[in-house]
Amino acid sequence: MPTPQTLVIEGKTIAVSVSGTGNKNIVFVHGASQSGETWLPQLNDPALKQAYRMFAIDLPGHGSSQRLDHPNAYGLKELANILMKTIEALQLDQFILVSLSFGTCLTGEMAPPPANCLGIILASPCILNHQLDLSEIMTLGPLGHVIAAENPSDDDLREYIRNSTTSEVVTRTFYHSYRNTDPAFRKSIGNIMMNGEWTDELMNIKKWAVPVCVVFGEEEKLVNPNYLDNFDPLWSGKVVRIENAGHAINEENPDAFNRLIDNFASEVFR
Repeated sequence: MPTPQTLVIEGKTIAVSVSGTGNKNIVFVHGASQSGETWLPQLNDPALKQAYRMFAIDLPGHGSSQRLDHPNAYGLKELANILMKTIEALQLDQFILVSLSFGTCLTGEMAPPPANCLGIILASPCILNHQLDLSEIMTLGPLGHVIAAENPSDDDLREYIRNSTTSEVVTRTFYHSYRNTDPAFRKSIGNIMMNGEWTDELMNIKKWAVPVCVVFGEEEKLVNPNYLDNFDPLWSGKVVRIENAGHAINEENPDAFNRLIDNFASEVFR
């Protein structure tokens, strides 16, 4: 099992799960109302553990990380700043960054990028930008309000989860993580979406000047899986599609996702 560690960033405790004995580093960033627990299929994978040292960060107000004092602290820029400082505190020589869903927004908000990052994997990305309307990126459906609801009913939450995945593992993990997340974080998400409080994350990522792997599950329902088909740069020149997976690719088809990580990392660290 991963080893829990804590860092103090701007006076707040940030939890990090650490796994693996390799000499190459991977940093994982989860999605909204999730936690580092979502990366257990990667942190516990024997092949990845042997080849890499892996770090799964709990964002503020998520998992075992401390909640922030006021809702405004959960803005994209504020969270991206804490994420940047957390990565810096890990003091990694070189690493790749793997982010999922909302975590890809925070990746895009980090400008300039963290030092020593050699490549990025954007899984189920919902990267906000100034070229596309939010409706062209996200396809949340009638229960989409759940991602920004402070305390939705159990019926709505469970139906939202059922509509987004058929995996019982994902259902259990996400339900627990969602209820454990600071409700003020989701209120902030609603304000961000309503007020357009983001920078051009696509342009920011281009400026990182590193290989960018974009990957969607073939059964993706929450995000338009085609909006990044022409994104430049794209590792391998195309968006990667993983079968038998929806939004939570890394949990729904971990074998394929872990092979992708290893293939990407092997090329980037060459």
